[in-house]
Amino acid sequence: MEKFMDYVKQLRELSEVLVEMGSNVMQVDDRILSLAQREKRACSSIVYSLETLAWPQLHSHAQDFSMVSRNIVMEAHFIRPAHFTGITCTAYQRREDLTGSAGTDASESTHEQQLRFRCSTGSHNTSLNNFPLKNSVALASVTLPATLFPPDAPADCKLQFVAFRTGRFFPLSGNSSNAGEHSRRRSVNTPVIFVGLDGCSTWNHSDPIWVSLRHLSPGTDAVAAQWSLRALEKQGSWSQEGCQLVHSDGSTSTMRCSLLSNYAVLQVW
Repeated sequence: MEKFMDYVKQLRELSEVLVEMGSNVMQVDDRILSLAQREKRACSSIVYSLETLAWPQLHSHAQDFSMVSRNIVMEAHFIRPAHFTGITCTAYQRREDLTGSAGTDASESTHEQQLRFRCSTGSHNTSLNNFPLKNSVALASVTLPATLFPPDAPADCKLQFVAFRTGRFFPLSGNSSNAGEHSRRRSVNTPVIFVGLDGCSTWNHSDPIWVSLRHLSPGTDAVAAQWSLRALEKQGSWSQEGCQLVHSDGSTSTMRCSLLSNYAVLQVW
């Protein structure tokens, strides 16, 4: 996928193809994905490509970028740190219509299952269980504080959000910091949501970043984690460093973090 990145700026439609490609690959058997990651770092390559996809397409005359698919959604903005007031982005999907599904067109059903982002300015820590859109279920949410950028931040930079329906591109090949006594039994049990910047960095004295994630299955021993592509010789690895679990119940978990990254909750499930 990285080989296509040089052509994204010239052919904007290629972005949609790459996101759809990544969404389809996420449905490949876990064992094949793990093997491809070990031998060719294939999953890390896909993640890196998707999480930098918006950068060449954002500028002063094209300040917003978004892509949706069944398993991956992204949104990016050309921003001015001096005027940043915080932002909350929530990945959601429409609720499946179980009562009327028999007469539903297949293409319409697929469209309803797509992941989408709903972003609003201001530091609103949205509860996943009180999502305001009717007939929708919130899967992951991240809130960036108004204090995210230092006083001497550049005049403009780029901000991107990506959500992955599952953690299948983030295999547990090892942890760069110990995830607890039962780390070997834990795996990603939530969607993975990413926040990244290009052209600027966060402030050391910023307020926390808040992340809420819906569990995929019942699980125990929740651990807040963030994924670093630079760990384990660029294979990528989950780490507890920089994130703290604040609340976890049977269906959702909330964490606060001090760095921008990929976020998820690891559980025994």
